[in-house]
Amino acid sequence: MLGIGPGWDEHEFETLGMKLAERGRRTDEIIAALRRLLTERDVSFEGRYYHFQHVTIEPLLPRLPELWVGGGSKIQTSLSPDKPYVVPAVLNRIAGADGWLARAAGSQQMVKDDVRAIREHCAKIGRDPNSLRYGHLNFLHLVDTSDREKALSLQRPIFERVMGTHRTFENLQQSYFLGTKREIVERIRDLEAAGVQDMVLATCDYDLEQLERFATDIVRRFEREP
Repeated sequence: MLGIGPGWDEHEFETLGMKLAERGRRTDEIIAALRRLLTERDVSFEGRYYHFQHVTIEPLLPRLPELWVGGGSKIQTSLSPDKPYVVPAVLNRIAGADGWLARAAGSQQMVKDDVRAIREHCAKIGRDPNSLRYGHLNFLHLVDTSDREKALSLQRPIFERVMGTHRTFENLQQSYFLGTKREIVERIRDLEAAGVQDMVLATCDYDLEQLERFATDIVRRFEREP
C-alpha cells in the first residue's frame, strides 16, 4: 500500500517554502507522477510544481501499490483552514484511489457523513462505490473502569500531552476514542455499520501493553468466522 496525505500544518509548508493553499494541487500532481515512476522506466514529467527528465526508479514494482489517500471533514480550529465537509477536489482525489483513510480530527458523525458523500460521488462519476476501501484512523488509550467520568479523567492527561491543549477536552472527545472500553467498541461498531471497513488504531504513549490490550479488548470483538 502507498498512503498519501496532503498535510495540514502551515508551519511545515512555510519551512519548505510552499503555500498551504497549494497542497491539494501538489498532492494530485505528485500522485500522477508516482503512478508513472513506480511502473515505467525513463520517465519525464512536466507539471506546475514538479518536473524532471529521464528518471528511473529501480527495482520496478510488479504492479502499482494500492493507493490510499487521507482526508475528509475536520472540526474547525484556528490552526487549520480545513472545512467541516469534504470539498469537491478531495472527493475527486479519493474517487481516483483504491482506499480512503478518514482523518481523526473530525467527529463521529463527520466520518459517517464523509462515507456517504464519497459513495454518492463515486456513483455520480460512474465508479462502483463498493470498489473503494473505506478506512478510519483514530487514537485511544484503554483504562480499567466502566465509569465514563473516571475513564476520561485517566485519559485526559495522556491525550492532552499528545494532542495539546489548543482544543477543548470536549472537542477531543468528539474526535478521538475516549471513554470506557464499551463506549469505544460501540463507536467502532457504529462506524462499521456506516460503511467503514478498515480501522487504524494508534496509541497515545509508548506502553506496549496498550497494543496487547488493543488486540484482546478491541480487535477480538470484531473477528470474523473463516
